[in-house]
Amino acid sequence: MIDSNCIALQRDDKTGKWIILYDASAHQRSGCLRRVWYQQFRGLGHQGNKDYKMEYGTAFHKALVAFYSGKDLSVMLNEASTHYMQPDIYVPDNEWRNVTHLNNCVMQYDREFRGKDLLSPDKDKEGNPTLEYRFAYPYYKTDTVEFMLVGTMDFRGKFASHQPVITDHKVTAAYIPDEYLAQYEMSPQLMMYKMIHDKLFGGDIGVMVNGIFINKTNKNVFKRSQIFEFSKVKMDKFEEQLMRQVTSLTFKFENFLKGHPLDICFPCNFCECKGDYGKMCGYLPICSLDDPDSQEMLIQSEYTKTTYNPLTFQE
Repeated sequence: MIDSNCIALQRDDKTGKWIILYDASAHQRSGCLRRVWYQQFRGLGHQGNKDYKMEYGTAFHKALVAFYSGKDLSVMLNEASTHYMQPDIYVPDNEWRNVTHLNNCVMQYDREFRGKDLLSPDKDKEGNPTLEYRFAYPYYKTDTVEFMLVGTMDFRGKFASHQPVITDHKVTAAYIPDEYLAQYEMSPQLMMYKMIHDKLFGGDIGVMVNGIFINKTNKNVFKRSQIFEFSKVKMDKFEEQLMRQVTSLTFKFENFLKGHPLDICFPCNFCECKGDYGKMCGYLPICSLDDPDSQEMLIQSEYTKTTYNPLTFQE
């Protein structure tokens, strides 16, 4: 089944080509082709209330946009709390990630960095800070498919007034900051950001993670990774791997269009069902069913299809 109005799969009415929008943040979770199919091609998400843990992070991101846009603390707090208090974000009564915790964390960040932050955003031609920069980069095409790399760079600017840097904000409850930050030294997501930046703007740029480590007692920690330079050798190897993945996905999708079975084109990888920190894959309920009709009925009743727009902030 193909829906041409979803997060990653669109159809050009004029040319008839399928346009695949492949998200940078999901590339690192591409070990299971069935997950790629559900997430990157069909754009499936769960119906009902949003995941409050994810929305806490989004709310804090919005506060950071205000902060690095030069807005004061009141604007930061309003941006964060307005997002987090939306009716479809249900925070359990006994959950510590509540709006009070969020506001306290925002205030702590403001106290930590207001007037003394070594990060400063660049400005675009209109004088606006280069925050939440969304891109859609044409990367590969065939007669039937155009493959676009898409994503959002949280922050482009300078560190210590001179070092060009892309900064990715990560809000996490991980309790060992150094161990958490070290894992990004080989991050496919960050490598893709650097690759796209170099192709679009030229020059060279480092990448770093701005870690917001939250905990139940509100003794939150703000720590940044080293600036990952990603050598030319490493970037060449990454792009070789990326191109193999892109061409393989394109070939499999074209075979699916020709009528090849989904199980052959986009098979499951059962070693990937358990995700980070023990969290199960969101598509496990679908894959647990053997009958394709039953799978589709579950998709229609429990999942939504999201339209991706690279030019707007993801809500």
